[in-house]
Amino acid sequence: MTDFSDSGNYFQTATSLESAVRRNAKASNNDGSPLQLSSKILTLLPAPTSVARSGSSEKSDDEATKSQTDAEVYVYVAESAGTTPIVSEKIDVFRGPTAPVSSLAFRPPDASDDNGRLFAGSWDKSVWAWSITFPPSPQPPSAAQQYPRPASEESSASQGGHKDFVKSILFLRLSERDLLVTGGADADILVWDVQSGRRIQVLRGHTRAVLTLALDPVSSSADEAVIFSGGSEKGIRRWKIRVRGTSPTREGHHNRGPERLSAEIPPSTALLNDAHETSIHRLVFDLSPSGDADLYTASADGSAKCLSRERKWEVETTMRHPDFVRDVCVDEQRGRWVVTGCRDEEIRVWIRGTSTLYATLSGHYSDVTSLCIVILPCFAGLKTSLSWAKSGVTVADSSLQTPSVSGQATTPPIMKQQYLISASLDGTIRRWSLDRADLKAMDNTSALAADGAPESPGAAEAKDGTDNAREMAKDSKDKMLTADEERELEALMADD
Repeated sequence: MTDFSDSGNYFQTATSLESAVRRNAKASNNDGSPLQLSSKILTLLPAPTSVARSGSSEKSDDEATKSQTDAEVYVYVAESAGTTPIVSEKIDVFRGPTAPVSSLAFRPPDASDDNGRLFAGSWDKSVWAWSITFPPSPQPPSAAQQYPRPASEESSASQGGHKDFVKSILFLRLSERDLLVTGGADADILVWDVQSGRRIQVLRGHTRAVLTLALDPVSSSADEAVIFSGGSEKGIRRWKIRVRGTSPTREGHHNRGPERLSAEIPPSTALLNDAHETSIHRLVFDLSPSGDADLYTASADGSAKCLSRERKWEVETTMRHPDFVRDVCVDEQRGRWVVTGCRDEEIRVWIRGTSTLYATLSGHYSDVTSLCIVILPCFAGLKTSLSWAKSGVTVADSSLQTPSVSGQATTPPIMKQQYLISASLDGTIRRWSLDRADLKAMDNTSALAADGAPESPGAAEAKDGTDNAREMAKDSKDKMLTADEERELEALMADD
Protein backbone atom coordinates (compact mmCIF):
# COMPACT_ATOMS: atom_id res chain seq x y z
CA MET A 1 0.00 0.00 0.00
CA THR A 2 1.22 3.50 -0.83
CA ASP A 3 2.39 5.62 2.12
CA PHE A 4 0.67 8.96 1.57
CA SER A 5 2.50 10.49 4.56
CA ASP A 6 5.82 10.16 2.71
CA SER A 7 6.90 13.66 1.62
CA GLY A 8 8.05 12.20 -1.68
CA ASN A 9 4.43 11.39 -2.46
CA TYR A 10 3.11 14.92 -1.92
CA PHE A 11 1.37 16.63 -4.85
CA GLN A 12 0.65 13.28 -6.54
CA THR A 13 -2.78 11.75 -6.97
CA ALA A 14 -3.71 8.43 -5.42
CA THR A 15 -4.17 6.97 -8.89
CA SER A 16 -0.71 8.00 -10.10
CA LEU A 17 0.94 6.69 -6.92
CA GLU A 18 -0.82 3.33 -7.10
CA SER A 19 0.08 3.09 -10.79
CA ALA A 20 3.75 3.76 -10.00
CA VAL A 21 3.76 0.98 -7.38
CA ARG A 22 2.13 -1.44 -9.81
CA ARG A 23 4.54 -0.61 -12.61
CA ASN A 24 7.59 -0.96 -10.35
CA ALA A 25 6.41 -4.43 -9.35
CA LYS A 26 5.75 -5.40 -12.97
CA ALA A 27 9.10 -4.08 -14.20
CA SER A 28 10.97 -7.15 -12.95
CA ASN A 29 9.21 -9.56 -15.35
CA ASN A 30 11.19 -11.23 -18.14
CA ASP A 31 8.29 -11.92 -20.51
CA GLY A 32 9.39 -11.32 -24.07
CA SER A 33 13.07 -11.44 -23.03
CA PRO A 34 13.34 -7.66 -22.57
CA LEU A 35 16.26 -5.60 -23.77
CA GLN A 36 16.48 -2.40 -21.71
CA LEU A 37 17.53 0.79 -23.49
CA SER A 38 18.40 4.12 -21.94
CA SER A 39 15.17 6.04 -22.53
CA LYS A 40 11.55 5.77 -23.64
CA ILE A 41 11.10 4.17 -27.07
CA LEU A 42 8.80 5.95 -29.51
CA THR A 43 9.07 3.82 -32.64
CA LEU A 44 11.10 1.05 -34.25
CA LEU A 45 11.82 0.02 -37.83
CA PRO A 46 13.26 -3.32 -39.01
CA ALA A 47 16.04 -3.15 -41.60
CA PRO A 48 16.52 -5.78 -44.32
CA THR A 49 19.76 -7.72 -43.97
CA SER A 50 20.36 -7.69 -47.71
CA VAL A 51 18.85 -5.89 -50.67
CA ALA A 52 18.82 -7.21 -54.23
CA ARG A 53 20.39 -4.72 -56.64
CA SER A 54 20.03 -4.71 -60.39
CA GLY A 55 23.25 -5.71 -62.07
CA SER A 56 24.56 -7.64 -59.06
CA SER A 57 26.17 -11.01 -59.70
CA GLU A 58 24.15 -14.12 -59.01
CA LYS A 59 25.12 -16.22 -56.02
CA SER A 60 25.72 -19.93 -56.15
CA ASP A 61 23.27 -22.22 -54.33
CA ASP A 62 25.82 -22.76 -51.55
CA GLU A 63 26.38 -19.00 -51.15
CA ALA A 64 22.65 -18.30 -51.14
CA THR A 65 22.05 -20.98 -48.51
CA LYS A 66 24.86 -19.63 -46.34
CA SER A 67 23.52 -16.08 -46.54
CA GLN A 68 20.13 -17.33 -45.43
CA THR A 69 21.44 -19.42 -42.55
CA ASP A 70 23.64 -16.54 -41.33
CA ALA A 71 20.68 -14.17 -41.30
CA GLU A 72 20.44 -11.51 -38.64
CA VAL A 73 17.66 -9.13 -37.79
CA TYR A 74 18.50 -5.47 -37.33
CA VAL A 75 16.03 -3.07 -35.77
CA TYR A 76 16.42 0.71 -35.66
CA VAL A 77 14.96 2.29 -32.54
CA ALA A 78 13.90 5.93 -32.03
CA GLU A 79 14.28 7.08 -28.43
CA SER A 80 12.97 10.02 -26.45
CA ALA A 81 16.61 10.83 -25.59
CA GLY A 82 17.04 11.99 -29.18
CA THR A 83 19.24 9.15 -30.45
CA THR A 84 18.60 6.34 -32.92
CA PRO A 85 20.40 3.15 -31.88
CA ILE A 86 20.50 0.09 -34.12
CA VAL A 87 19.85 -3.11 -32.18
CA SER A 88 21.84 -6.11 -33.44
CA GLU A 89 24.97 -7.91 -32.20
CA LYS A 90 25.97 -4.54 -30.83
CA ILE A 91 24.35 -1.13 -30.51
CA ASP A 92 25.37 1.73 -32.77
CA VAL A 93 24.01 5.17 -32.02
CA PHE A 94 23.16 7.67 -34.76
CA ARG A 95 23.68 11.09 -33.23
CA GLY A 96 22.42 14.49 -34.28
CA PRO A 97 18.98 15.19 -32.82
CA THR A 98 18.93 16.60 -29.32
CA ALA A 99 15.16 16.17 -28.92
CA PRO A 100 13.06 12.98 -29.03
CA VAL A 101 13.02 11.09 -32.33
CA SER A 102 9.44 10.17 -33.20
CA SER A 103 9.53 8.55 -36.66
CA LEU A 104 11.85 6.59 -38.95
CA ALA A 105 12.08 5.73 -42.66
CA PHE A 106 14.56 4.14 -45.11
CA ARG A 107 15.81 4.84 -48.58
CA PRO A 108 17.10 1.46 -49.79
CA PRO A 109 20.34 1.12 -51.79
CA ASP A 110 20.06 0.63 -55.54
CA ALA A 111 22.21 0.04 -58.62
CA SER A 112 23.63 3.58 -58.55
CA ASP A 113 24.21 3.83 -54.79
CA ASP A 114 25.39 0.98 -52.56
CA ASN A 115 24.47 2.94 -49.45
CA GLY A 116 20.97 3.51 -48.21
CA ARG A 117 19.76 6.29 -45.97
CA LEU A 118 18.07 6.33 -42.61
CA PHE A 119 15.71 9.26 -41.98
CA ALA A 120 14.49 10.33 -38.55
CA GLY A 121 11.81 12.88 -37.71
CA SER A 122 12.47 14.78 -34.48
CA TRP A 123 10.80 17.03 -31.97
CA ASP A 124 13.44 19.65 -32.88
CA LYS A 125 11.25 20.33 -35.98
CA SER A 126 13.85 18.79 -38.31
CA VAL A 127 14.44 15.61 -40.26
CA TRP A 128 17.85 13.98 -39.83
CA ALA A 129 19.52 11.62 -42.33
CA TRP A 130 22.48 9.23 -42.19
CA SER A 131 24.14 7.11 -44.88
CA ILE A 132 23.85 3.42 -43.97
CA THR A 133 24.75 0.04 -45.44
CA PHE A 134 22.75 -3.21 -45.64
CA PRO A 135 23.54 -5.18 -43.62
CA PRO A 136 24.67 -2.41 -41.24
CA SER A 137 28.42 -1.84 -41.14
CA PRO A 138 30.49 -2.10 -37.95
CA GLN A 139 31.99 1.28 -38.88
CA PRO A 140 30.78 4.34 -36.93
CA PRO A 141 27.64 5.94 -38.39
CA SER A 142 28.11 8.78 -40.86
CA ALA A 143 27.65 12.40 -39.91
CA ALA A 144 24.02 13.47 -39.85
CA GLN A 145 22.45 15.68 -42.51
CA GLN A 146 19.63 17.95 -41.39
CA TYR A 147 16.45 18.97 -43.23
CA PRO A 148 15.99 21.89 -43.48
CA ARG A 149 19.58 23.07 -43.45
CA PRO A 150 20.70 24.82 -40.23
CA ALA A 151 20.38 28.60 -40.24
CA SER A 152 24.13 28.96 -40.73
CA GLU A 153 23.84 27.23 -44.11
CA GLU A 154 20.44 28.28 -45.32
CA SER A 155 17.65 29.96 -43.42
CA SER A 156 14.86 27.80 -42.07
CA ALA A 157 12.37 30.44 -43.16
CA SER A 158 13.41 30.14 -46.82
CA GLN A 159 13.27 26.36 -46.52
CA GLY A 160 9.82 26.47 -44.96
CA GLY A 161 10.40 23.58 -42.55
CA HIS A 162 7.93 22.39 -39.94
CA LYS A 163 6.95 24.87 -37.26
CA ASP A 164 6.45 22.14 -34.66
CA PHE A 165 7.43 18.49 -33.93
CA VAL A 166 7.95 16.17 -36.91
CA LYS A 167 5.58 13.29 -36.10
CA SER A 168 5.57 11.06 -39.21
CA ILE A 169 7.81 10.35 -42.17
CA LEU A 170 7.60 8.44 -45.48
CA PHE A 171 10.13 7.82 -48.26
CA LEU A 172 9.02 7.82 -51.93
CA ARG A 173 10.70 7.31 -55.28
CA LEU A 174 8.78 8.97 -58.11
CA SER A 175 10.02 9.30 -61.68
CA GLU A 176 13.51 8.22 -60.58
CA ARG A 177 13.48 10.96 -58.00
CA ASP A 178 13.89 10.45 -54.24
CA LEU A 179 11.33 12.29 -52.13
CA LEU A 180 10.59 12.48 -48.44
CA VAL A 181 7.12 13.21 -47.06
CA THR A 182 6.82 14.42 -43.47
CA GLY A 183 3.85 15.18 -41.24
CA GLY A 184 4.13 17.62 -38.36
CA ALA A 185 2.39 18.72 -35.21
CA ASP A 186 1.83 21.99 -37.11
CA ALA A 187 -0.80 20.14 -39.22
CA ASP A 188 1.30 20.46 -42.42
CA ILE A 189 2.55 17.72 -44.73
CA LEU A 190 5.82 18.68 -46.42
CA VAL A 191 7.46 17.08 -49.45
CA TRP A 192 11.26 17.23 -49.65
CA ASP A 193 13.81 16.52 -52.35
CA VAL A 194 16.25 14.07 -50.73
CA GLN A 195 19.30 15.04 -52.75
CA SER A 196 19.12 18.80 -52.29
CA GLY A 197 17.36 18.79 -48.92
CA ARG A 198 14.94 21.43 -50.20
CA ARG A 199 11.24 21.56 -49.46
CA ILE A 200 9.30 21.44 -52.72
CA GLN A 201 5.65 21.19 -51.68
CA VAL A 202 3.27 21.81 -48.78
CA LEU A 203 0.04 19.82 -48.44
CA ARG A 204 -2.53 21.52 -46.24
CA GLY A 205 -5.90 20.25 -45.08
CA HIS A 206 -5.38 18.78 -41.65
CA THR A 207 -6.29 21.00 -38.71
CA ARG A 208 -4.16 19.21 -36.10
CA ALA A 209 -0.99 17.13 -35.88
CA VAL A 210 -0.31 14.62 -38.69
CA LEU A 211 0.64 11.46 -36.80
CA THR A 212 0.80 8.84 -39.55
CA LEU A 213 1.42 8.52 -43.29
CA ALA A 214 0.90 5.43 -45.46
CA LEU A 215 1.57 4.77 -49.16
CA ASP A 216 -1.28 3.04 -51.00
CA PRO A 217 0.45 0.10 -52.74
CA VAL A 218 -2.38 -0.48 -55.22
CA SER A 219 -3.20 3.03 -56.44
CA SER A 220 0.40 4.27 -56.60
CA SER A 221 2.65 3.96 -59.66
CA ALA A 222 6.21 4.83 -60.66
CA ASP A 223 5.10 8.39 -61.47
CA GLU A 224 2.32 8.97 -58.95
CA ALA A 225 2.05 8.33 -55.22
CA VAL A 226 -1.25 7.99 -53.39
CA ILE A 227 -0.81 8.73 -49.69
CA PHE A 228 -3.23 8.36 -46.79
CA SER A 229 -2.71 10.56 -43.74
CA GLY A 230 -4.22 10.60 -40.27
CA GLY A 231 -3.65 12.48 -37.05
CA SER A 232 -5.13 14.26 -34.06
CA GLU A 233 -8.49 14.60 -35.74
CA LYS A 234 -10.81 11.76 -36.65
CA GLY A 235 -10.61 12.16 -40.42
CA ILE A 236 -8.36 10.32 -42.87
CA ARG A 237 -7.20 12.25 -45.93
CA ARG A 238 -6.00 10.89 -49.26
CA TRP A 239 -3.51 12.72 -51.46
CA LYS A 240 -2.09 12.20 -54.94
CA ILE A 241 1.44 13.40 -55.61
CA ARG A 242 2.73 13.60 -59.17
CA VAL A 243 6.07 14.79 -60.51
CA ARG A 244 5.86 16.84 -63.71
CA GLY A 245 9.15 17.53 -65.39
CA THR A 246 12.38 16.24 -63.88
CA SER A 247 15.24 17.43 -61.78
CA PRO A 248 18.51 15.62 -61.05
CA THR A 249 18.40 12.71 -58.62
CA ARG A 250 22.01 11.64 -59.03
CA GLU A 251 25.22 13.46 -60.03
CA GLY A 252 25.64 13.65 -63.78
CA HIS A 253 21.92 13.62 -64.59
CA HIS A 254 20.54 16.73 -66.24
CA ASN A 255 17.37 18.67 -65.69
CA ARG A 256 15.02 18.13 -68.64
CA GLY A 257 12.36 20.56 -67.56
CA PRO A 258 11.10 22.82 -64.81
CA GLU A 259 10.83 21.39 -61.33
CA ARG A 260 7.15 20.97 -60.66
CA LEU A 261 5.30 18.77 -58.23
CA SER A 262 1.55 18.73 -57.81
CA ALA A 263 -0.77 17.37 -55.14
CA GLU A 264 -4.50 17.03 -54.98
CA ILE A 265 -7.21 15.62 -52.73
CA PRO A 266 -9.51 13.41 -54.84
CA PRO A 267 -13.04 14.70 -54.21
CA SER A 268 -14.58 11.23 -53.87
CA THR A 269 -12.48 10.29 -50.85
CA ALA A 270 -11.18 13.64 -49.65
CA LEU A 271 -12.05 13.02 -46.03
CA LEU A 272 -13.08 9.77 -44.31
CA ASN A 273 -14.84 11.07 -41.24
CA ASP A 274 -16.79 8.11 -39.94
CA ALA A 275 -14.15 5.50 -39.15
CA HIS A 276 -13.09 6.85 -35.74
CA GLU A 277 -14.25 9.25 -33.05
CA THR A 278 -10.88 10.88 -32.33
CA SER A 279 -7.12 10.78 -33.05
CA ILE A 280 -5.68 8.18 -35.44
CA HIS A 281 -2.21 7.02 -34.37
CA ARG A 282 -1.41 4.59 -37.18
CA LEU A 283 -2.40 3.71 -40.75
CA VAL A 284 -1.01 0.59 -42.39
CA PHE A 285 -1.97 -1.34 -45.52
CA ASP A 286 -2.39 -5.11 -45.53
CA LEU A 287 0.32 -6.40 -47.87
CA SER A 288 -0.21 -10.12 -47.20
CA PRO A 289 -0.53 -12.34 -50.30
CA SER A 290 -4.13 -13.24 -49.48
CA GLY A 291 -5.11 -9.66 -48.65
CA ASP A 292 -6.74 -6.95 -50.76
CA ALA A 293 -4.45 -4.17 -49.50
CA ASP A 294 -7.14 -3.06 -47.07
CA LEU A 295 -6.33 -0.22 -44.67
CA TYR A 296 -5.83 -0.93 -40.95
CA THR A 297 -6.09 1.86 -38.40
CA ALA A 298 -5.21 2.38 -34.73
CA SER A 299 -7.01 5.09 -32.80
CA ALA A 300 -7.23 6.86 -29.46
CA ASP A 301 -10.94 6.00 -29.39
CA GLY A 302 -9.94 2.52 -28.17
CA SER A 303 -10.32 0.64 -31.44
CA ALA A 304 -8.34 -0.73 -34.35
CA LYS A 305 -10.26 -1.17 -37.58
CA CYS A 306 -10.00 -2.65 -41.06
CA LEU A 307 -11.31 -0.38 -43.82
CA SER A 308 -12.27 -2.36 -46.92
CA ARG A 309 -10.82 -1.24 -50.24
CA GLU A 310 -13.48 -3.18 -52.15
CA ARG A 311 -16.24 -1.45 -50.18
CA LYS A 312 -14.77 2.02 -50.71
CA TRP A 313 -13.14 2.16 -47.28
CA GLU A 314 -16.15 1.20 -45.22
CA VAL A 315 -15.39 -0.33 -41.83
CA GLU A 316 -15.21 -4.10 -42.23
CA THR A 317 -13.76 -5.20 -38.88
CA THR A 318 -13.49 -3.53 -35.47
CA MET A 319 -11.10 -4.70 -32.74
CA ARG A 320 -12.03 -3.06 -29.43
CA HIS A 321 -9.60 -2.15 -26.63
CA PRO A 322 -9.93 -0.64 -23.15
CA ASP A 323 -7.65 2.30 -23.96
CA PHE A 324 -5.80 4.14 -26.75
CA VAL A 325 -4.47 1.88 -29.53
CA ARG A 326 -0.97 3.14 -30.33
CA ASP A 327 0.06 0.81 -33.17
CA VAL A 328 -1.17 -1.94 -35.48
CA CYS A 329 0.74 -4.29 -37.77
CA VAL A 330 -0.34 -7.05 -40.15
CA ASP A 331 1.20 -10.46 -40.74
CA GLU A 332 2.40 -9.94 -44.33
CA GLN A 333 3.90 -13.39 -44.83
CA ARG A 334 1.07 -15.73 -43.91
CA GLY A 335 -1.81 -13.29 -43.59
CA ARG A 336 -2.76 -14.93 -40.29
CA TRP A 337 -2.53 -12.21 -37.63
CA VAL A 338 -3.24 -8.58 -36.91
CA VAL A 339 -1.32 -7.31 -33.86
CA THR A 340 -2.13 -4.20 -31.82
CA GLY A 341 -0.27 -2.30 -29.10
CA CYS A 342 -2.27 -0.42 -26.49
CA ARG A 343 -1.77 2.21 -23.81
CA ASP A 344 -2.98 -0.38 -21.27
CA GLU A 345 0.48 -2.01 -21.67
CA GLU A 346 -0.86 -5.11 -23.44
CA ILE A 347 -0.18 -6.56 -26.89
CA ARG A 348 -3.15 -8.25 -28.57
CA VAL A 349 -2.98 -10.77 -31.40
CA TRP A 350 -6.16 -10.99 -33.49
CA ILE A 351 -7.18 -13.45 -36.19
CA ARG A 352 -6.91 -11.42 -39.38
CA GLY A 353 -10.22 -10.57 -41.04
CA THR A 354 -12.19 -11.03 -37.81
CA SER A 355 -12.75 -9.38 -34.44
CA THR A 356 -11.55 -12.55 -32.68
CA LEU A 357 -8.84 -12.08 -30.06
CA TYR A 358 -6.41 -15.02 -30.19
CA ALA A 359 -3.91 -14.05 -27.48
CA THR A 360 -2.90 -11.23 -25.13
CA LEU A 361 0.82 -10.79 -24.48
CA SER A 362 1.76 -9.16 -21.18
CA GLY A 363 5.20 -7.91 -20.22
CA HIS A 364 5.53 -4.20 -20.90
CA TYR A 365 4.78 -1.91 -17.98
CA SER A 366 3.99 1.28 -19.90
CA ASP A 367 2.39 2.23 -23.23
CA VAL A 368 3.18 -0.14 -26.09
CA THR A 369 4.27 2.37 -28.74
CA SER A 370 5.54 0.37 -31.72
CA LEU A 371 5.32 -3.11 -33.26
CA CYS A 372 6.90 -4.92 -36.19
CA ILE A 373 6.99 -8.50 -37.45
CA VAL A 374 10.33 -9.97 -38.56
CA ILE A 375 11.02 -13.18 -40.44
CA LEU A 376 13.90 -15.52 -39.55
CA PRO A 377 15.06 -18.71 -41.27
CA CYS A 378 14.57 -22.00 -39.50
CA PHE A 379 15.20 -25.55 -40.62
CA ALA A 380 12.97 -28.56 -40.94
CA GLY A 381 13.12 -30.68 -37.81
CA LEU A 382 15.05 -28.05 -35.84
CA LYS A 383 13.90 -25.33 -33.49
CA THR A 384 15.52 -22.03 -34.46
CA SER A 385 15.57 -19.52 -31.63
CA LEU A 386 15.68 -15.77 -31.53
CA SER A 387 17.94 -14.42 -28.82
CA TRP A 388 19.56 -11.18 -27.79
CA ALA A 389 23.33 -11.35 -28.25
CA LYS A 390 25.51 -8.53 -26.94
CA SER A 391 22.40 -6.39 -26.50
CA GLY A 392 21.05 -7.37 -29.89
CA VAL A 393 18.95 -9.73 -31.95
CA THR A 394 20.48 -12.65 -33.79
CA VAL A 395 19.63 -16.16 -34.97
CA ALA A 396 21.08 -18.83 -32.73
CA ASP A 397 21.20 -22.48 -33.72
CA SER A 398 23.97 -24.95 -32.93
CA SER A 399 23.26 -27.43 -35.72
CA LEU A 400 22.43 -26.64 -39.31
CA GLN A 401 23.17 -30.10 -40.72
CA THR A 402 20.99 -33.22 -40.64
CA PRO A 403 21.94 -36.67 -41.93
CA SER A 404 20.46 -37.76 -45.25
CA VAL A 405 19.13 -41.24 -45.99
CA SER A 406 22.53 -42.22 -47.41
CA GLY A 407 24.29 -41.10 -44.26
CA GLN A 408 25.81 -37.99 -45.81
CA ALA A 409 25.14 -34.67 -44.13
CA THR A 410 22.80 -32.35 -46.01
CA THR A 411 21.41 -28.92 -45.27
CA PRO A 412 17.76 -29.26 -44.28
CA PRO A 413 15.14 -27.26 -46.19
CA ILE A 414 14.94 -23.65 -45.12
CA MET A 415 11.64 -22.50 -43.65
CA LYS A 416 10.62 -19.20 -42.10
CA GLN A 417 9.65 -18.36 -38.56
CA GLN A 418 7.86 -15.20 -37.45
CA TYR A 419 8.60 -13.04 -34.44
CA LEU A 420 6.92 -9.93 -33.16
CA ILE A 421 9.20 -7.15 -31.90
CA SER A 422 7.54 -4.67 -29.53
CA ALA A 423 8.68 -1.37 -28.01
CA SER A 424 7.34 0.67 -25.13
CA LEU A 425 7.65 3.83 -23.10
CA ASP A 426 9.09 1.53 -20.41
CA GLY A 427 12.34 1.63 -22.42
CA THR A 428 12.33 -2.07 -23.33
CA ILE A 429 12.27 -3.97 -26.61
CA ARG A 430 10.72 -7.43 -26.41
CA ARG A 431 10.27 -10.29 -28.87
CA TRP A 432 7.50 -12.86 -29.12
CA SER A 433 7.08 -15.95 -31.27
CA LEU A 434 4.00 -15.82 -33.51
CA ASP A 435 3.75 -19.60 -33.70
CA ARG A 436 0.22 -20.66 -32.72
CA ALA A 437 1.33 -22.96 -29.91
CA ASP A 438 3.76 -20.36 -28.53
CA LEU A 439 1.06 -17.69 -28.55
CA LYS A 440 -1.33 -19.88 -26.62
CA ALA A 441 1.39 -20.69 -24.09
CA MET A 442 2.03 -16.96 -23.53
CA ASP A 443 -1.63 -15.90 -23.66
CA ASN A 444 -2.69 -13.80 -20.66
CA THR A 445 -6.28 -13.12 -21.73
CA SER A 446 -7.85 -15.45 -19.16
CA ALA A 447 -5.75 -14.04 -16.30
CA LEU A 448 -6.78 -10.49 -17.16
CA ALA A 449 -10.44 -11.54 -17.31
CA ALA A 450 -10.13 -13.36 -13.97
CA ASP A 451 -8.91 -10.13 -12.39
CA GLY A 452 -12.21 -8.58 -13.36
CA ALA A 453 -10.84 -6.66 -16.37
CA PRO A 454 -9.94 -3.57 -14.31
CA GLU A 455 -9.91 -0.18 -15.92
CA SER A 456 -6.74 0.41 -17.88
CA PRO A 457 -3.99 2.23 -15.94
CA GLY A 458 -3.71 4.80 -18.69
CA ALA A 459 -7.44 5.45 -18.72
CA ALA A 460 -7.49 5.92 -14.96
CA GLU A 461 -4.62 8.38 -15.08
CA ALA A 462 -6.24 10.21 -17.97
CA LYS A 463 -9.30 10.92 -15.84
CA ASP A 464 -7.20 12.01 -12.89
CA GLY A 465 -5.77 15.46 -13.48
CA THR A 466 -6.37 16.25 -17.17
CA ASP A 467 -9.59 18.25 -17.00
CA ASN A 468 -7.67 21.53 -16.96
CA ALA A 469 -5.73 20.61 -20.10
CA ARG A 470 -8.99 19.68 -21.81
CA GLU A 471 -10.58 23.01 -20.90
CA MET A 472 -7.52 24.89 -22.09
CA ALA A 473 -7.73 23.08 -25.43
CA LYS A 474 -11.35 24.13 -25.76
CA ASP A 475 -10.64 27.73 -24.84
CA SER A 476 -7.82 28.26 -27.32
CA LYS A 477 -8.56 28.04 -31.02
CA ASP A 478 -4.86 28.35 -31.82
CA LYS A 479 -3.83 25.44 -29.60
CA MET A 480 -2.34 22.62 -31.69
CA LEU A 481 -2.09 19.95 -28.96
CA THR A 482 -5.13 17.95 -27.94
CA ALA A 483 -5.61 16.82 -24.34
CA ASP A 484 -4.39 13.37 -25.44
CA GLU A 485 -1.20 14.91 -26.83
CA GLU A 486 -0.70 16.93 -23.66
CA ARG A 487 -0.67 13.65 -21.73
CA GLU A 488 1.74 12.11 -24.23
CA LEU A 489 4.08 15.08 -23.91
CA GLU A 490 3.93 14.89 -20.13
CA ALA A 491 4.74 11.17 -20.16
CA LEU A 492 7.72 11.62 -22.47
CA MET A 493 9.16 14.53 -20.54
CA ALA A 494 8.82 12.77 -17.19
CA ASP A 495 11.94 11.30 -15.57
CA ASP A 496 12.75 7.76 -16.74
